[in-house]
Amino acid sequence: MINHTNGQGRPTSKRVLVIGLDGATFDLIKPWAGAGELPNLQCILNGGAHASLDSTLPPMTAPAWTSFATGTNPGKHRLYDWIARDPDSYQFSPTTALDGQVPTIYTLLSQAGRRVCALNVPMTYPAQPVNGVMLSGMPAPDLQANISYPPTLLDEIVQHTGDYILYPDPGQAYSDSGVDAFLQRLYRCTDLRIRAFDYLRSQEDWDFAMMVFNGTDTISHAMWKYMDRNHPLHDPQQFEKYGRSILNFYRTVDAYLGKVLASLGDNTVLMLMSDHGFGPFHKFIHVNNWLIREQFMQVGGSVRAHVKKRLFDAGFAPMNVYNTLMQLGFGALKRKVVRGQGQGLLKTLFLSFADVDWSRTVAYSLGNVGQICINV
Repeated sequence: MINHTNGQGRPTSKRVLVIGLDGATFDLIKPWAGAGELPNLQCILNGGAHASLDSTLPPMTAPAWTSFATGTNPGKHRLYDWIARDPDSYQFSPTTALDGQVPTIYTLLSQAGRRVCALNVPMTYPAQPVNGVMLSGMPAPDLQANISYPPTLLDEIVQHTGDYILYPDPGQAYSDSGVDAFLQRLYRCTDLRIRAFDYLRSQEDWDFAMMVFNGTDTISHAMWKYMDRNHPLHDPQQFEKYGRSILNFYRTVDAYLGKVLASLGDNTVLMLMSDHGFGPFHKFIHVNNWLIREQFMQVGGSVRAHVKKRLFDAGFAPMNVYNTLMQLGFGALKRKVVRGQGQGLLKTLFLSFADVDWSRTVAYSLGNVGQICINV
């Protein structure tokens, strides 16, 4: 955090600028900054205050950014993941900002008459009326959704930038043929995001402005194996081409921070923050498979469920099919299925929650970091 004073040690700041680096970690930032690769981040580390903070439980983007926005833990704001179960049934649906139970900083500042400028902050979808402007981040589904306030804001931004991209596509990088396309879209998305945020900051008389770079998280998911020589999927031949990909993106962010630092007035506090850290990801398990094996989750007794269970035991599982699609060059089809456009087909072919005998099920896993829910 960089804070300007009046020369007598007392803050003179009247505005707050927050830059979020999703998934950023000091494990990368400090060595790179110390080596001269990230000079502006090094300047901020030297000239401001910094510390490592614990993330939320679970340490995920959705609950963590909501905890920042509300000052409460997930047990109070009630957003634990990107999806949640309907308390009156066993139907599951995406969570949004409307599911939050605690007022956010954007709302509280607006009620206090402060001007807000928020762009690409996770869990701000759908965009809520604020005293200022808001362009939603995750989990906004597309540009046609209710992602901006006022509703004309997105069109105004596109008129200035020429385009706007909600997200990069990390799924492209899961096949060797798609890595370059992923990186190209990532940098295009980031450039448009920066231009949009700079435009809004120049147009608005804001008191609180915030933007989140989700690319620091996305590129770490997709490209860590190229950097990490100990990763089981590391390819030494690809290291020369892609081994600095994560560093290069951090350098892009660092260059932007340099421009931000140069433009700060004496009345502005700059805060950098992350929602969680990052590290190597060598293996994963399917928790529900383990719950079925240990009989904490029970498959129903219908003929269809029985047949799907037999096929599952024989290896006919989504991950195996996904891997085959990727190897055959059908990565785009795989991504469409995973993102919901083929969920009906998945439920027809494979075991799903629709095949669970909930009356005999003790626990189930929901989400993507392995949290286990008790069936009560």
